[in-house]
Amino acid sequence: MSITIAHLIVLAILQSAPGSLMVTIADAEGAVLPGAVIALTGPVGRQATADAHGHAEFVQLPPGRYRLTAKLFGFADYVASVDVTASTQLRHHVVTRLVGWFDPARGRNVLEQIVTGCNVPSPATLPESWASAAAVSHVRVEGQRSELVHGSSSGTVITRSSVRIREVFKSPVQWPAAGALAEIVQVGGELDRGDYIQITSQSSFPLLGIGREYVLFLNNAETRGWTVAFCADGAFELAANRVAPVGPSEFSRMWRGKESTAFIDALRNHASQAQAGVSARVELPSAAPLADIDITMTHGHGGCYGRPRLLWRDLLTQLTLRCCCFGGLIWQGGVL
Repeated sequence: MSITIAHLIVLAILQSAPGSLMVTIADAEGAVLPGAVIALTGPVGRQATADAHGHAEFVQLPPGRYRLTAKLFGFADYVASVDVTASTQLRHHVVTRLVGWFDPARGRNVLEQIVTGCNVPSPATLPESWASAAAVSHVRVEGQRSELVHGSSSGTVITRSSVRIREVFKSPVQWPAAGALAEIVQVGGELDRGDYIQITSQSSFPLLGIGREYVLFLNNAETRGWTVAFCADGAFELAANRVAPVGPSEFSRMWRGKESTAFIDALRNHASQAQAGVSARVELPSAAPLADIDITMTHGHGGCYGRPRLLWRDLLTQLTLRCCCFGGLIWQGGVL
């Protein structure tokens, strides 16, 4: 009797011992597909990303039936049922097919991905744009290269534009000087994936054009590099001495179609005023019983915010205004 019980115990242990599953994913021609996301659902749930050889391994799986799915941008989803048995290693080969559309002009399959939305507040004025950007520069685009986002399973393409800096209006320590090259990163671009061409485009912000000149408001993302601030609203193309803003913001509309030289002068003006401040004197009637008021406006990154502080002094017939804001000094509705 004891022998029978021992046999039953051993059998139960063997039946409950975990198994493993090795998955290999490839296309219809046999080329492996790194980066595919393989998921298992069943007695337990697991997920893994295929390595450079198209392999994904699952270990310590309780025996039972699992639903296996494989997903990779550009390829049809794969779904199958897999039975994992105790103390065995199961191998499963996934074959998926390329999707997309055939472009006769290219003679290739094309897969297009559209990224929508930016979710970044658009500035309404130059001071707002200035304050929210780490750098402001006049640049010329000299070259571009596209690549996949590092570690992206969705296959999003980004483009790195090499730009020659023509003039710097605002810059942090790490932004290059005029004449140097810098790199701007945007979501979007075309990438040759061998069997097909992958196109990623951002609906609200087209890629910068090679050979074109822009004034760019920029921010620096540590993981991606320098990017255009406020999406399209941070890019102003300069062509034929006219400003052609890429974005639709109020600030963009303000300068659309205006002379490029006036826009550049405005930026230079703002840069100098942000650094040094502005003073103006207003002559008042000698009979006016007014004090000399020193108005100082607080500012951050060159923009002016908050209410002015009024410091009353001896009674004089003159009013002195000091402000760091671009666009002139305001007194009784008039611009000084």
